[in-house]
Parts: sequence; C-alpha cells; structure tokens
Amino acid sequence: MKTNRIISFILCFVLLFCLCACGDAEKTTVLTENDIIGQDGCFLYTIISASVNFEIENADKEAKNLKKQIGETFDIKVNTSSDDKIKSNSETYEILIGNTNREESKQALKILSEKRIQNIDDWMIKVIDNKICIVSVSDENLPKAIR
Repeated sequence: MKTNRIISFILCFVLLFCLCACGDAEKTTVLTENDIIGQDGCFLYTIISASVNFEIENADKEAKNLKKQIGETFDIKVNTSSDDKIKSNSETYEILIGNTNREESKQALKILSEKRIQNIDDWMIKVIDNKICIVSVSDENLPKAIR
C-alpha cells in the first residue's frame, strides 16, 4: 500500500515538473511605455464608444473614468470619440466600448452570446486584431464591463 502512494506521489511530482517546464521564455513579450504611444505622442488606442452608450446609465461615466485612469497612469493624452464620428480600418488601434458599428464589436458580441444559453448577465473584454472590445449582452452590465 505504501508503495502505491510513493509511486503516485512521484508520478504527480514528475507531471507537475513537466507542466512547469512547458512554454518558451523567449516568446514572452513585455510592453513598454513606448509600445503604447502613437506618433503624435498620444495614447496609441482611441477609446471609441457606441453612439447609443450615452443612453445607458453610467456607461458614459465609466468610459470617461477609463480615459482618466489611462491618462493618469501613463501621463499621456487619450483620445475618445463615438463610433459614428470616426471611420475605422484594420490598421487603427481602438478600445471599442459597447455595441459599436465596428465589425470587431459585432464579432465579440456574437462570441459572447453563443457561449451560454442564459447569458443576460455576461460581459467580455476581447482582443480582435488591433481592437480591444468591451461588450455586454445587456446594457445594464456594460458599465461593469468597462469598470
């Protein structure tokens, strides 16, 4: 009986050791401040809110708070706009808040909606290409997702 426990312990230790050894330290990327600053000296990402976000209670307030926190943390100017004022392409870096008119927001919302049947309280932050999408199934949870 003791032999089985000892063998089990050794196998668990070997498995744990193997799992810890997985991965490639060479591929680890560390972002620096220079990686988030655009050519104009502003934050590389523009915060884009859905034009209907102002109708959602606290969503606009949380978006402004996000802008303030990023600006204060990196001591940098952060640009914001609504989705109907700026055209987008695959090259631009954007933080998309809510159900914007961007294709990436629609993809993120579709992924979120398909994950679970009862998804009314679900929200997600998902990176798609050069966009960081902050979406929620219901409008009530969008401020929580932004926060």
